[in-house]
Amino acid sequence: MKKEVLVLAVVFCFLTFTLFGNLTNAEISGKTITGTTITGNATSANFAVAITVSGSPSLTINKPKNQTYIDTNYLRLDIDTNGNYVWYNLDNGENTTFTEDELDEERAYFNSTSGTHTVYVFANNSYGTAKANVSFTINTFLFSITDSNFNHIGNTTNLSIYSYDEIQNLSNVVFEQESYGKIKFNEPVNLTDDSDPSDGAIDINSYINISSNRIEIDSDYLSNFNKSATLQIYGLTFTNPRILKDGSVCSSDVCTKNSYTPDNGVFDFNVTGFSVYSSEETPANVANSPGGSSGGGSRGGSSSETITALPSENFITNVDDISISMVNGQVRTEKLTITNKKNSKLDFEVLTNSLNDLVVINEPKFSLNSGESKTISLDFLARENIEPNLYVGKIILKGDGKTKNIPVIIEVESPEALLDVKMGINEIYSQVIPGEKIIAEVELFNLGILKRSDITLDYTIEDYEGKEIIKERETVAIETKINLIKEIKIPQDTKSGKYLFYVKATYDGKSASSIANFEVVAYKVTLREKIFILSIIFLVIGLSFVVYHHLRLKQHIKIKKRISARDLIKRN
Repeated sequence: MKKEVLVLAVVFCFLTFTLFGNLTNAEISGKTITGTTITGNATSANFAVAITVSGSPSLTINKPKNQTYIDTNYLRLDIDTNGNYVWYNLDNGENTTFTEDELDEERAYFNSTSGTHTVYVFANNSYGTAKANVSFTINTFLFSITDSNFNHIGNTTNLSIYSYDEIQNLSNVVFEQESYGKIKFNEPVNLTDDSDPSDGAIDINSYINISSNRIEIDSDYLSNFNKSATLQIYGLTFTNPRILKDGSVCSSDVCTKNSYTPDNGVFDFNVTGFSVYSSEETPANVANSPGGSSGGGSRGGSSSETITALPSENFITNVDDISISMVNGQVRTEKLTITNKKNSKLDFEVLTNSLNDLVVINEPKFSLNSGESKTISLDFLARENIEPNLYVGKIILKGDGKTKNIPVIIEVESPEALLDVKMGINEIYSQVIPGEKIIAEVELFNLGILKRSDITLDYTIEDYEGKEIIKERETVAIETKINLIKEIKIPQDTKSGKYLFYVKATYDGKSASSIANFEVVAYKVTLREKIFILSIIFLVIGLSFVVYHHLRLKQHIKIKKRISARDLIKRN
């Protein structure tokens, strides 16, 4: 027995010596040892040996999860695999192969139907095929998201790829309009927890607005989105913008400026919660601060200062608004009279918020004693190179720590216009509620210069801050005169207030225009309601008349009975 063990030990030592001794002469490339024979002498040098085990590829399905989804379209299939060839099917149906790009991203998209489904995925290489599957449910009645204004635009979060469980605590939510700006939330959002969590729906289209120099979330409705976020406003032309919240300079405890890139006009800043954010040029006399904010939004020049309008009981003006029509190269002068009603001297300042290129204020600072009045000149200039358009802004009068805002509407037309335009809004549509149509009558007149021609009509609805709500364009043909009826639906998220309906007709670089006013109200009495109310009033009047005469008649009968009784007593 000892002899056999000794023989085995000698053989083991020989083999070990031969193997490790000859490895020094083997061809070594990286971690792989190659060669048909291994010969040579033993060595004590250290070396690494790698052993590669080949087989079927790995395969993991990350999305969809074994959860409930609320959308049948554009569901995402996310996988992890090292396979060279991948395909999948839904409910053992027709196979769909990953394209080269989809395989690089390990991601594909598919549509399905309501109900419970299973997606089967296969990954193949030269050593074999891996299989994986996951079951999920689609219930479109569970919850509804209205987000067509943002879905699949820019880097907007594709909400349809997330399950109902996931959208109740979703991180890094993004909404973007590629031409205007972006919102990226810095906290998780529960999409199902808006102002009415029980309704099973959320309307993002109506309550999130990303437009020209404006990012707005109505946090009264979307209270679940009232969280900290990083905002970016695109396409600004300012040198040093600052942040505005609800039209006023945003305080540093709410807004924090991150960066501004003048080359592409991208303004990046953080906010702690939501309202209406915009930007404006920082005035030269205002020092930069971390919470400095930016604004603009109105046509006609940069803002010089943002002022919150307050009641102005201590002074009055002769006008409450200014509306003028001009042609290029024309200068118009308007008179503004201010009267001091306070029992002491007041210092005044007159400025404009967005019409610096169009208005010259001849005496911007002055003082008035008690009861004293002063008239100053406002020169409106439609320079030769200014675009014929509608310009909206304010003349701001400051005195006694209070302000009065005087809305200004400037309509600039081309000189020697080839057309004349008139527009009117029927009294029925002088007030509309959000979601209703505004209907205007438009008349175009050929002033005798044009032959039959195609005319471009631009329709714009904007508020008295100069912010565009809607813009539409159409082309019409005209010979001598044409009458049009233009209908525009007011967006559901339009706030109550006064608005301008502006039409501009352009031909051969020359334009003519017209303006009409209307008001958006939260509620109005319809014709049917008016008829009903009048009917109730007439019914009440009629009943009152009947009751009155009935009472009079009863009283008359009583009196007659008393007289008859007296006469009877006298006779007896």
